[in-house]
Amino acid sequence: MMLALILLSVCLTFRSVLATDFEPCMNATQPLALRVAGCDHTPCRFPVGETAIFEVDFGVDHDVTELEAKAVARAFGIDMTYPLPQPNVCLALTNGECPLDAGEEVTYRMEMPLLRSFPKIRAMIRFYLRSEHGIETCLRISGVIV
Repeated sequence: MMLALILLSVCLTFRSVLATDFEPCMNATQPLALRVAGCDHTPCRFPVGETAIFEVDFGVDHDVTELEAKAVARAFGIDMTYPLPQPNVCLALTNGECPLDAGEEVTYRMEMPLLRSFPKIRAMIRFYLRSEHGIETCLRISGVIV
């Protein structure tokens, strides 16, 4: 019993160490957790010429057949939609598949190539996942393109 408690404690600590800080969006369900490769606190640094990797843990409150990801960066008061290479969330789930059942919790892995032509700026990036029922989850993260 004691060994099980120690292992559970280590697993929970390890998972929280890997988590990246984020801000919830207004009027939307926040994800269960976010992990950004190489970033455990914001602002995250995103080097141009590399690919930023995000993992978003989220749950759904109802049955979902389709999910689409959107990324919007806000800098200097202007919103710019980032064209994700794979916006179909169902094709990038790491521990489940669509359709999702109400109450199911899954992880979406998103990759964002950072082109060398991107300006080196600080931005607030909003990620949201939209189903046929509306926005399922949303988060905001501060980042700097370097």
